[in-house]
Amino acid sequence: MRTAVRVLLLALAAAQGLAALTQLFAPRWFYDDGPWVSGHPPYNEHLMRDVGAATLGWVMVIIAAGLTLRPMLVRLAVAANLIFSVPHAVFHLTHLHGYAGADLVGQVVLFSLGVALPALALLLFELSERGRRGRTRTPDRSR
Repeated sequence: MRTAVRVLLLALAAAQGLAALTQLFAPRWFYDDGPWVSGHPPYNEHLMRDVGAATLGWVMVIIAAGLTLRPMLVRLAVAANLIFSVPHAVFHLTHLHGYAGADLVGQVVLFSLGVALPALALLLFELSERGRRGRTRTPDRSR
């Protein structure tokens, strides 16, 4: 289960890191070519770069959590991610006008996964921790 948590956290970091790097270093391209942004004018390079840089900051915390699986760090990383991801998803999922076909499906799937994956990672982590705590408290009577 801990491997699944690690994979989920690192996949989340990779996906968000890619978006963040694009926002930071190619903000106009991200805005013009990303169907999730261009429908919400006006373009603001400063805002795009700031969002990209801030996202990279929490991506580093997610990477550290995924590599170490330290309980406080995992919980902090997922909480910080969800504090952003939940209202972000709500906004996009309630502003679907103008989208159709693959763009509409992409909106719903990507923003839903942005909430579901960290929540799943946290659930699996907590189950894993509960199992580990149970094993360390119970003496091994098989020896």
